[in-house]
Amino acid sequence: MVARGNSTTNRGALQHSVDVSQIGIVAHELKSPLATIRQLSLEMQDDSLSAAERRLIAEQIEHISERALRLSSDLAASSKLESRQFPTTVIDAGSLCNRVLTDIRPIFRANNRKIGLKTSTHKHLISGNYNLLHRILINFTDNALHYTDEASVITLYTELRKKDSVYRVGVRDCGNRLPDNIWQSMKKRHQVDRITQVNLQSSGLGLSIAHRFADVMGGRIGAIRHRDGASFYIDMPLSEQVSLL
Repeated sequence: MVARGNSTTNRGALQHSVDVSQIGIVAHELKSPLATIRQLSLEMQDDSLSAAERRLIAEQIEHISERALRLSSDLAASSKLESRQFPTTVIDAGSLCNRVLTDIRPIFRANNRKIGLKTSTHKHLISGNYNLLHRILINFTDNALHYTDEASVITLYTELRKKDSVYRVGVRDCGNRLPDNIWQSMKKRHQVDRITQVNLQSSGLGLSIAHRFADVMGGRIGAIRHRDGASFYIDMPLSEQVSLL
């Protein structure tokens, strides 16, 4: 009886510690944009600012707010993920990437960053959920925004992986090479949350959510470390319409 009671207590304590950890990560991710918005609001009180400078600050506040709202929306969606709620359809990956570029470019302009698109010459039809894929790619671009300097260009790309019968859609950033200890942790998908709290400036929580979204669609999140940055990608099943061509 005593052992059973201790076991229950330990399980409860473990669950509590996990919940507290998750709350801390969410608080950290939401605190950063709120602090930035507060700072920008204080800057707008400077009477010496020109009209153009005020417009720029207002745009920055708008885009930072949108990013925080996206994160909140993704968190809500990830808390009740069921495959039947997110049915898969045939998606044109090229069209999806163009939509992502349209949605993300304003915040890139506000931060003096550039992003381009490199698409495969093969068919772009994949099987997945459009909204979840869109959220995943937005998370990838958000993450890349913080690791690329003004002189470099972030690339959204697509690639047919014939050997694995999947279609890859990813984001390549250009910046400092990630340290070995961080990279090894990132390769273990369930440790993404843990390293976020200490080492990463941005969106480790977004990457964790992206893993959950990918699972629902039968996709797989991966990463490649480069000498001058990193690529984050999702491999998605090819649509049956492609295999019949």
